[in-house]
Amino acid sequence: IPGAKERSLLSKEIAEYISEKIGLEPQEKEELVLSSLFREIGRIALPEDVVNPGEEKIVSEKTKLYRSHALFGRKLLSSMKTYTSCASLVGEQYERFDGEGFPNGLRGNQMSTGALILQAITFYAEQAAKGLKKEEIIDSIRSASGKALDPHIAGYLVEFVLEREKDPFGKTMKVQIHELKPG
Repeated sequence: IPGAKERSLLSKEIAEYISEKIGLEPQEKEELVLSSLFREIGRIALPEDVVNPGEEKIVSEKTKLYRSHALFGRKLLSSMKTYTSCASLVGEQYERFDGEGFPNGLRGNQMSTGALILQAITFYAEQAAKGLKKEEIIDSIRSASGKALDPHIAGYLVEFVLEREKDPFGKTMKVQIHELKPG
């Protein structure tokens, strides 16, 4: 999956930042950090024609199929004894604070703090994948606060974005294979 390593490391960085700010217990923090690394594992089950959100406009059917990677990831992780504690967090990453999410329509108070943080990480990754500038990402986080995102976690996510000096994906550049030239 192109860019997965960079996105996983960024997810881990955000998970560590927010969990420190909130003061998660060590076991909860460890589970969250591990889940952040596995956030996209279910994408291995997606057909090639299902693109990443943000790379091009996708129709709602493809969006729904794309987001199903969270369910496949949950199923995959729950089948491995070492990672069963991460399975529910990965499966809930598309839920929303207001209950309008996927797959179960859970509200903020029905999810663990770890799930709410992973949900914010996923939201951030999708905004960054659209190629938005830092200010636009911050605006979208603020707009989603209390709707898609837990307001407190959204505030910490904005802090993270403001403190982060680098480009959201480091110095990674995506180019089409036909654009490559010798040398």
